[in-house]
Amino acid sequence: MLRKDILSTSTLIVAIGLAGLAQAHDKHSGGKGDRPDRAEIFKSPDADGSGEITQEELAARGADRFNEIDTNGDGELSAEEIAAGQKKRSDRRATRMIERLDTDKNGQLSQAELEARRDPAGMFAKLDEDQSGGVSQEEFEKARHRRGGHKKRGE
Repeated sequence: MLRKDILSTSTLIVAIGLAGLAQAHDKHSGGKGDRPDRAEIFKSPDADGSGEITQEELAARGADRFNEIDTNGDGELSAEEIAAGQKKRSDRRATRMIERLDTDKNGQLSQAELEARRDPAGMFAKLDEDQSGGVSQEEFEKARHRRGGHKKRGE
């Protein structure tokens, strides 16, 4: 059970609302490898069609997501309900990943299929900002923060 003194209801609603936006992105990407138009991502939570997502719409989206995860309907999320919700989302992502990358259509991903999707040399070159041939801790941290990486606790 979530403790109210650790995580306020409004924070939870915003977090669930943001998770809902990510879910909308997943839903609109369709698992076909195509990236959705960014405007499409906002259509679902933009209930009034204004082209903007209000706090109320985000809260409503969060409440819907909360209710979806709260399978016993008691108004509280147990660890089991949270884990089940995360597993459901993870299963959908894994299925879409296979659909997108499984070039031989055998229902599984080989290392070759995964590597064909990447450009390791290009990714390394982006990390190696000073073109020294290696990635320093500083370059790694810069890249992590650019991609939305989180600081460790206590930093």
